[in-house]
Amino acid sequence: MFLRLALALLVLASGPARGQVTSGDGAWIARTAVGGHVLVIEDAATGAEAHRRPLVSRDHVDARAAALLALSARRSFLLALDGVPELWEIVLSPDAGPFHDGFVHSWESGMEESLPAEEGLFARQRIILEAPLEALALLPGKRHAVIGTRADGTRVEINLAVKREVAVLPSD
Repeated sequence: MFLRLALALLVLASGPARGQVTSGDGAWIARTAVGGHVLVIEDAATGAEAHRRPLVSRDHVDARAAALLALSARRSFLLALDGVPELWEIVLSPDAGPFHDGFVHSWESGMEESLPAEEGLFARQRIILEAPLEALALLPGKRHAVIGTRADGTRVEINLAVKREVAVLPSD
């Protein structure tokens, strides 16, 4: 239990976009570059860049990273866009997805009709929020939830499985 708490605190300490975070298995390092406008994921063993993605919202707004968090239980990185009500989960599995951006007309096997989708290693899943977030933190005991903090100090619980805010948390 103490080790788990220590690891959670380490992730929280390195969580903001002003640094880098390491995946739960230690295989990947995520950081921001170009003044926070680009997400870079590197192989932790070699330091080689494996993935680079500009931070552009669904509405085509060039954004910066507000917060970056490693979610070891979900094998992913979570990124909040600064000033944009959008959260990205970057999945660290070659079998990830497909994650559809927007409306899906049909889920019938082999007949999917939707806007473009992402799948595979480093696939992005967008979560549209009610308001932008400035900080992210793990929610102890909940694998599919995190705490987001807005500019006004409001803290919200975000359920990553249902891809939305589910509760406003009481202030400390």
